[in-house]
Amino acid sequence: FGALHILPILIVASSSLLTFVQSITYTKALIFCPKDHDLLFSLPVKGTTVVSAKLATLYVLDLVSTLAFLLPCLAAYIVFGGFDLWFFVAFLMMSLFVPLIPILFAAIISAVVSLIASRFRRAKTVGTVLYLLFFGAFMFGTMTLSMSTAEDEMQMMEMMDGAAEKMLSIYPPARLFSDGVQGSISSALLFVGLSLLAFALVSLVFGKCYAKFHEFFAPRSQRAAYKIEKRTSGVVMALMKKDMKRYLSSPGLLLNQGAGLLMIVVFAVLFPMQFGGEEMGAEILVCMMPYLFAMGAAMTCFTNASISLEGKTFPMLKSLPVSARTILSSKLGLHLLICLPFIGLAALISGIVCGFSAPDILVTVAIPLLYSYNTGVVGLLINLKKYKFDWATEMHVAKNSLPVAITMFGGMILSFIPMIGAIAFRAFGYPLWIFGAVVLLLALICAVILTAVLRKKGEKWFLDIEC
Repeated sequence: FGALHILPILIVASSSLLTFVQSITYTKALIFCPKDHDLLFSLPVKGTTVVSAKLATLYVLDLVSTLAFLLPCLAAYIVFGGFDLWFFVAFLMMSLFVPLIPILFAAIISAVVSLIASRFRRAKTVGTVLYLLFFGAFMFGTMTLSMSTAEDEMQMMEMMDGAAEKMLSIYPPARLFSDGVQGSISSALLFVGLSLLAFALVSLVFGKCYAKFHEFFAPRSQRAAYKIEKRTSGVVMALMKKDMKRYLSSPGLLLNQGAGLLMIVVFAVLFPMQFGGEEMGAEILVCMMPYLFAMGAAMTCFTNASISLEGKTFPMLKSLPVSARTILSSKLGLHLLICLPFIGLAALISGIVCGFSAPDILVTVAIPLLYSYNTGVVGLLINLKKYKFDWATEMHVAKNSLPVAITMFGGMILSFIPMIGAIAFRAFGYPLWIFGAVVLLLALICAVILTAVLRKKGEKWFLDIEC
């Protein structure tokens, strides 16, 4: 469409937003409430050195995802715009500094949320709610920005220009990046300088107040932990409550494991708005919705790190006078208790509001529910074989472990494939619910097989874990 010059703006702004989302909760675990604080504070090093080292760790993690996002876009730019030596070199060099400014904003937001939450008695729960509200609003805004349609080439160009201007209004450094890769040496140097300044500010400010931040945020959030529980409940329910308290006390952990639920909420709100009125029964929506909900369900898993999160307390869990099957049932049960009512209600309401037929509503509700169940079982099985107990913060397990990666990316792939198949199936004029019934049957078969494997192998794998 003759708008190749917009690409650098869109990709660096999008990449920066991705880095911001990744970093905002991780910053709290790294800087404000790290479990290795006492050990690090006893070392003969400055607080700025400790914070700089922690931020360097976060920078490396963010740089990996940033390059995974930017490098394919660089290849696309070269294919459609031709090879330019300055653009290529400047793009690669400046990409190394892209994560630094978002990390600054992530640290500020994390500090503000932690500061507000610390004023309440149940600080961790309040902090979790604030993070959920923030991320819900953030995802709603970004998805609303991307759900524009165009009828012809002129409207497409206007839409892309408008998207670029919105990105620049949200994130002005994207213009410096774009101007820098397109030949402006001063813009390139200014972008690099601002990025380094952002990193230095975070290291200096939070480093100087490192001990005070930890002291200020930690004690208040622990006040409600010391109380006598007078009520009694079953063993499974007691174990579920224990795990639930862990998630509620860690906003980053809850958001990372349950991000797909926020996606489902955004889908449930946006789709009726986008396809309202005369387009309420749009065929493309009928094709996509069950599998978009399934993608959100597959990206939500509270079992893929549940064994690893036990950490050094796993020997205590293993020594409890209960069977391994009971422990595993509690972990899977918590996943289902959180996900199934949420997913089922959102899918049902969306199908009704969008005017789907009864068979399409059934498919829209049942497929995400089965995906959620299968994801929970798969996450638990993989974590029983691939566990990690020597972590410093819970976010290390939630973000950087094989079970989490397999369930998240595997679920995304297994939801995209049938979505494409449903669109192709409908293009040939066949009733869409037939294809949905086939997918539903396959998911049900997988659920039966996975349940059998969990019952037959799960207890043995649990007992084989070395403490």
